[in-house]
Amino acid sequence: MCASDIALRADGPCIDQETCSRCVGKPPHHLAVVIITRRLAESVAASLEGQALGSFTRVSTAVRTAVEAALTRILTPKRSINILREVRFTSRS
Repeated sequence: MCASDIALRADGPCIDQETCSRCVGKPPHHLAVVIITRRLAESVAASLEGQALGSFTRVSTAVRTAVEAALTRILTPKRSINILREVRFTSRS
């Protein structure tokens, strides 16, 4: 057994600091991508729910339009981003 008494199996290799750092370093990014993707999918599903499609409208076209609208809504800043104005305001104060 290793010093930390953590083993994969009784006869298997011990988990060391390097192994932990490789595993722990990756999940936050992956987790963030999963959360963002899930929220985007929920937003698209909510906007498409109950919507009637036209005669020649494909579902994929409606989904693409909803994804574009959701991404535009997510990426559009909620407040004005005028960096020069903020710098001038901060330097005057």
